[in-house]
Amino acid sequence: MSNNVLILDAGCQNFGKGGELNHYLSRLAEGELTKLGWNVEITLIDSQWEIAAEAEKIKKADVIIVQTPG
Repeated sequence: MSNNVLILDAGCQNFGKGGELNHYLSRLAEGELTKLGWNVEITLIDSQWEIAAEAEKIKKADVIIVQTPG
């Protein structure tokens, strides 16, 4: 059984700055989960994406992590 994780990286830029901590934490989680044998996909919320492709990622995911700005 494969374990699939979808990380929704909600880091965003405001006035040309911001989002880097969220991107870093998403990549950190990706690295650690990959070491543990998980298949990881990351969606950057602040970029272009296709609705149908994202719906498929959600359906395939066993776990969804939402990394949001704090």
